[in-house]
Amino acid sequence: MGFIKAITSLVNAFPALAKLFERLNSAIKEKNARERYDKKTTAIDDAVRAANSGVSAREGERSGEVAPASAVSRSGQGSAQFHNGGAEEVGGV
Repeated sequence: MGFIKAITSLVNAFPALAKLFERLNSAIKEKNARERYDKKTTAIDDAVRAANSGVSAREGERSGEVAPASAVSRSGQGSAQFHNGGAEEVGGV
């Protein structure tokens, strides 16, 4: 207990010493915060890597694989066309 009182009286007697302790305290807090941040980002990166362990669509395109055909018909027959505010049947159904 006497040691803490001695440090407190020295800090009060020398304001420059107080600023030094404040800077030291800030540096320690920043170091601890950076370590926590690095641990969290590492955990997130690991989780993303684990979730993306399969081949994504973009990777398939880059590798030269052919994408499957679209399920939407390309034929224009039987589709509705808007003209003059009304709908007309196109392609004779």
